[in-house]
Amino acid sequence: MPVTPCRTEYGLPGQLKPPRVPKLMLATAPQERDGQLGFYSNGWLTVVAPSGWRCSGIVGATGALFMTVVSPQARLTHGLPSSRTQAVNVYVASPGTGEVGIACALFPNVRPKPNPCTPMPAREKAVRLGPHVVAFEDPPHVKGTGDPSGGLSPANGVMIYDGSKYPQWAAEETCTLPESQHRACTVILNDFVRRYHVEPMRFYSRGA
Repeated sequence: MPVTPCRTEYGLPGQLKPPRVPKLMLATAPQERDGQLGFYSNGWLTVVAPSGWRCSGIVGATGALFMTVVSPQARLTHGLPSSRTQAVNVYVASPGTGEVGIACALFPNVRPKPNPCTPMPAREKAVRLGPHVVAFEDPPHVKGTGDPSGGLSPANGVMIYDGSKYPQWAAEETCTLPESQHRACTVILNDFVRRYHVEPMRFYSRGA
């Protein structure tokens, strides 16, 4: 399947050489093979999202990575989607920094732990998939771990955190689509977990 390249902004322009973006990737799910979903990449991150959407990425000055894939009509604020936007959104915290606190509500052992750590909303559901992966769902109108969440569509996502070695690292992907597209979110999130949860430093290697 062809890969849609994503424009990327850098917090420290000129310091990092943009990685190569693959032109083709192997489709592994029926929704990818029949064109419902496609690949999006800026070389730092590669994600699956609905076909025909547009994408953008950010490499922060701290090394944090962001990628957002939204419908062509969606509006972004400072490159990020609002709670009302249908989107596939990824945030990779800068390893070994306080940014890993994004995982604190789902992983109580996060260090350093932000003060305060915003708890899970009462209506958010979470299921542990493994020692380093938790899946979550924020129902419509519930602002929770999902980013974006709190709008008309449910926000399904996965949080990955590994504090067993240095540097500690955390990453989150959220799929905010209508309930009728729940299966698409399952494919999208499964691909993210398969691609990254065992090899965290692949986020920072070329052609990830």
